[in-house]
Amino acid sequence: MPTSGLLFRDCVEPLVNAGFSLIMPDLPGYGASEGIEPALRVQDHLDWAEALLEHFKLDRVHVAGLDLGGLMAAGLCLRGRAEHVALTSTAVGPGWFPAWATALPGPHLFFYKFYGGRRWLQQGVHPDRAQALLALHSPRLESDPGFVERMQDTALAFSFGEWLRWPRELAATSNPKRLIWGRDDRFFPPWQAKRIAGNLGCGIDWIDGGRHHLPFGHAEAWSRALIAFLPKA
Repeated sequence: MPTSGLLFRDCVEPLVNAGFSLIMPDLPGYGASEGIEPALRVQDHLDWAEALLEHFKLDRVHVAGLDLGGLMAAGLCLRGRAEHVALTSTAVGPGWFPAWATALPGPHLFFYKFYGGRRWLQQGVHPDRAQALLALHSPRLESDPGFVERMQDTALAFSFGEWLRWPRELAATSNPKRLIWGRDDRFFPPWQAKRIAGNLGCGIDWIDGGRHHLPFGHAEAWSRALIAFLPKA
């Protein structure tokens, strides 16, 4: 959040050329998807994602996600719906605490009222890519006055219990896992990636110069790392 499947648009061609079929859903209330109620908790989004798999008559899929989408990938793994799991700029564990804390009344005035959706987007890529990213996602921000408030509500609905359980539960699954991370990520810096990789017992593909919205800012490198991780299609 506050992005959409358009964040991965430049990754489509290399992944398809490698033989993969793609599903790139916009989570409820983001991109072109309508919101659902309550659609605040991670578990609500996971219910929605599982319903999507049922719609396509898919049992298990390879999953790759970024930020909140990465939590969807991790959650689908825990629900037995994932094969390989690739996480980008996704905290697994207490790393989500700052997101929750900055959404509290008071701090939210700076991080949501001042920053808002556009500022989050701009900080996720290098300045030379910022306008291109804004051009894709600003229309939704401009047409939906409650968008930023929904971002805040989603952060406030994060579960401390899930933060504490998920690293251990994910590590206990046999699914192959991989982190693909930008060395210049300002939201989830490299030291967090190293801690997550240690907790999950998996490796990291580092992308030099990459920030938070890695599949947009470094699509070729991100796609190459994902293709190398996944089994041959």
